[in-house]
Amino acid sequence: MKTVLSGIRPTGNLHLGNYYGAMVNLLKMQEEYNCSKLFYS
Repeated sequence: MKTVLSGIRPTGNLHLGNYYGAMVNLLKMQEEYNCSKLFYS
């Protein structure tokens, strides 16, 4: 299984734009790949 490293930089409160633009895709990738996450501010 391939490994994916994804990163997200919070810029404020969660809203529909970043939910549908990033979070939904990250959740889908978890089912297909071994995912590691990186959160930074």
